[in-house]
Amino acid sequence: MAGFWPSRAPMHAPSEEPMSPNAEPDSNKLLDDLLHAVSTEAYLDELPPIDASLSSYLMTLLNDRGLKRSEVFNRAGIGSTFGYYIFKGERGCGRDTAIKLAFGMGLDLLETQRLLTRAGQSRLWPKSPRDAVIIRALYDGATREQCDDELYELGFSPLMDD
Repeated sequence: MAGFWPSRAPMHAPSEEPMSPNAEPDSNKLLDDLLHAVSTEAYLDELPPIDASLSSYLMTLLNDRGLKRSEVFNRAGIGSTFGYYIFKGERGCGRDTAIKLAFGMGLDLLETQRLLTRAGQSRLWPKSPRDAVIIRALYDGATREQCDDELYELGFSPLMDD
């Protein structure tokens, strides 16, 4: 498949800036590199390795923030056994569970969107009224409990739907 598309522009050198082990490459930069590469094969040869697993992302966030899993589970309202399985990569999680983990870890909106992507779930969408409430709660730095209260008051199912 190499060389299938004609070159639209000369290949430029990929970013020479060193990437920290916890940083993710910027998607816009990667897209630009891909579209300006001589060939797809040349782009793939220069692509830095990325560990896109949910468990590695969760552990990176946990370590960067100096949090303990038990406190994350408590804040998120997730049982510790199930939580440990998610962190070890032995179980996946649903969308609401991923959002609860985001609140438990104090993530911002961008980090939450990445977490949802890594969990194989759809990202928060501001056109969805329920998602809009969650987005606003994340933006305002609310707790999971505060978000649930707002969801309930506005007639939406809370994240902790017991």
